[in-house]
Amino acid sequence: MHRLDYRRFKINKVILSDITMILAVILIVGVLILVTMGYSLGRDGRIEQTGLVQFESHPSGATVLIDGEAQFAKTTTKAVLSPGEHQFEVRRDGYDSWQKKANISSGRVLWLNYTRLLPNKRADKFVKYYEGLYKMSVSPQSRYALMLDSPPSLTLHYLDMRGDDVESQSLQISKFFAELDVEGVQHSFDVISWNNDENRVLVKHDFGGNSEWVWLNLKDISSSLNLTNEYRLGITDVKFAANDGKKLVLLEGGNLRRADVGNKTISAVLADKVLKVYMASEKDVLLITDDQKNKTRSFGFYKNGDQGLSEIYALEAKDGDLLNVVGGKYYGDEYVAISENNKLQVLKGDFPTFGRVTDSLRYLVDVKLDWPIERLELSANKRFVHAINKGKVYSYDLENLVGQYFTLDGKYDSSEPLNWLDDYMLWTDKGGQLVIYDFDGDNKRQVQKVEPGFKVLLSDNSKWLYSVSKTASGRDLRRFKMIAD
Repeated sequence: MHRLDYRRFKINKVILSDITMILAVILIVGVLILVTMGYSLGRDGRIEQTGLVQFESHPSGATVLIDGEAQFAKTTTKAVLSPGEHQFEVRRDGYDSWQKKANISSGRVLWLNYTRLLPNKRADKFVKYYEGLYKMSVSPQSRYALMLDSPPSLTLHYLDMRGDDVESQSLQISKFFAELDVEGVQHSFDVISWNNDENRVLVKHDFGGNSEWVWLNLKDISSSLNLTNEYRLGITDVKFAANDGKKLVLLEGGNLRRADVGNKTISAVLADKVLKVYMASEKDVLLITDDQKNKTRSFGFYKNGDQGLSEIYALEAKDGDLLNVVGGKYYGDEYVAISENNKLQVLKGDFPTFGRVTDSLRYLVDVKLDWPIERLELSANKRFVHAINKGKVYSYDLENLVGQYFTLDGKYDSSEPLNWLDDYMLWTDKGGQLVIYDFDGDNKRQVQKVEPGFKVLLSDNSKWLYSVSKTASGRDLRRFKMIAD
């Protein structure tokens, strides 16, 4: 009898032990899953889902302070934080500090990977002298710059900014432009855009009430082409439609066409009644059309090879309406930002396909701003939408899904595009003072005196900051080192 009871006791003990082990494994796995999902025990004893912050700075090796407490690890680093508002600061000896206040959301990552520290000592040095400098343009990746002399000489100085020594090549371009030697004619030249490969540019020339567009091949200037003369069209806008810069999108008289500079061909009309054009990619065109007969205006999409436009959004046409559209792909998703007067809408999904009725784009943002939107921009890295009214800006971050108002220093015309120092930093030069900001207006810092109206360039290796200053007889290109000694 006692032997039977003992056997039952051992069996029950084994069963209880197995159950305990199973429950312990389930508990450990559950805790690990919760930890993996960002859950932890809060200060009030409750379980809460945390957020992750990723830090990166230029230069790296900086100290991160969170809510006033210095972290052990230097940048590049990360931290797990409870939801809510936190104060961040990034410091390094020899540099100005960088600060930001931000909200941490449960289960989300906040990317503070764009911190650029400015050295405390910013003594600039002479690089090159220009007697008749008229305009300056910087390539998309800041590897090259163009310095244009005043007409009628129109000498173009093509600068290679990739190394410590700036290399310069002088290009004569006057033969590609009209009426330079006619007395009494006022001339204006603007480098409108560069191709992605940074070896070709589009130049608009306004003179005596007329305009012309010239395609310049910076690697073989003799093969450059006056587009207005070649195609005999009243061109009002031109966009690059290929990385190599040989294929273009033209707008003339409200008609959209494609052109190939390589073989000097031009397409039939692809769309008519077009008001504005924006290149979402080398094949994808966003545009605004005006149908006066039906009293509507439409935001549309055209992909190279399609037989017509795909409509995204239509509205009743009204005189004086301010309409803008931009778009592109950001980390696998396609976005379209539309503005109508003071209303900003951002759609996310896939660009529409011609001939198919689908809800491929869905609303991500629908907000009314405090003022009418005169200009709409999408940053080069496709992460930031900026709605602009002169110096007033509303910035929307597609990564962190937050918007913020800020104001730039000085007086602005809304035709002026924002100036970018890199993918995350803006600059202004109003009043002859270089001021830089983060993309959302935070960390406003006065840098130094510069000649307003000329570009500022951060070298592609982030080592040098270039600007133009005025002298008694001309202008100097100068630079200071962004790496503290």
